[in-house]
Amino acid sequence: MPAVCHATETRFASSSHHDAVWVAATMLPQELLDLIIGHLDGDIPSLKSCALTSTAFLPSSQKGIFSRIYVSSIPPSSLRGHTFENLYTLLSASPHIAPLITSFELSLHHQSEESEFEKIPLLLHLLCNVHRFFLLSATNLIFEWKTLPVRVQESLVAFWQASDIIDLQIEAMGHMPFDEGSRLRMGGWGSLKHLSILWSSPERLWERGSLRSPQLESLTVGYFNLDLIKYAGLDISFLRRFSAAIEIEDDASAVPKIQDFLARFQDTLEYLHLEMILHSQP
Repeated sequence: MPAVCHATETRFASSSHHDAVWVAATMLPQELLDLIIGHLDGDIPSLKSCALTSTAFLPSSQKGIFSRIYVSSIPPSSLRGHTFENLYTLLSASPHIAPLITSFELSLHHQSEESEFEKIPLLLHLLCNVHRFFLLSATNLIFEWKTLPVRVQESLVAFWQASDIIDLQIEAMGHMPFDEGSRLRMGGWGSLKHLSILWSSPERLWERGSLRSPQLESLTVGYFNLDLIKYAGLDISFLRRFSAAIEIEDDASAVPKIQDFLARFQDTLEYLHLEMILHSQP
């Protein structure tokens, strides 16, 4: 979902009398925000004077508008303002906006040019207060992680590890290697509390023995093989919510494996949702 509209308090002041104000509750349509940002692409003077980004605009209203941002490598025509370059221009022109962004949704399109992806590191460099990060495919097709330029992969992982991310959601990303030998080893993610991997193909989860394995409170995995649990170094002793679709072999060992796994967090679990995908033995 794109950045949402919030009810905000808007203050209008006359140019000559700062105390002459009119306060009203209003809804700012998302289409209006997209249109403004899209038409002002590259026009830094206009962006600086734009009421939505000006320091004269009420901070409480700015916080509601910019708290969650959606950006795509190839946005649909209805979201023409949501591009890497436009957002980078906006944040560069109005640096006080970046700290307001606490949720960031990055949508990747498999038909994007490599040059478009190369803008991601520049954009991430400006984000300083993101706590929730969503990475997803822009279409109903799986986006292959390995198709991203190496520099972009490294910048994303470095950003995740250096930021105080508490909620990470990955959707429709293909072959992200979460093993110790990859860039996606995440033993340093001490702040992470909620992890969701949907319609993706994580080759492994975290390795055991990490010094700062995240103590997860919520884990959602869309599809994985139960045998991958032996690679998981995640601290799930505090897990309260667990949801997964688990691939199991249709044999007598399946149920004990699941029971052993669930026993690892049975004292704290408050919500459980499991879907079993049976594979018959040949």
